[in-house]
Amino acid sequence: MSDHHFSSPALFDATVRLQQDAWTHSAPLLDISLAGLLISRPDTWSLADADAHLETIIELTSGDHIRLEAQLAFSRDDVLSLACRHLDLDSIAQLKELISATLGDPSLAERELTELGR
Repeated sequence: MSDHHFSSPALFDATVRLQQDAWTHSAPLLDISLAGLLISRPDTWSLADADAHLETIIELTSGDHIRLEAQLAFSRDDVLSLACRHLDLDSIAQLKELISATLGDPSLAERELTELGR
């Protein structure tokens, strides 16, 4: 996942719950794209397997949830970039709406979705 997906500041408030086997953690969502998400690095990150997939739930303030399977793309300073590995159709629609609202232009979300499908 390239940094250009995270070029604009986040305009939403959401919490991300991560789970991998017995390890779980919640972290604030810093930014999001159709390709993945950027979160604050959990204090307990060393207990997770960086090469394994993470069950990820984005808890939106509206009460909706976006569920996806993610994997670490990179770790830098106090943030983690997680690449989306699997996303169901309902979550794709919710994520597209969230990104359209964040970017302020639905055509940008459509373009990201097209690029993601390549």
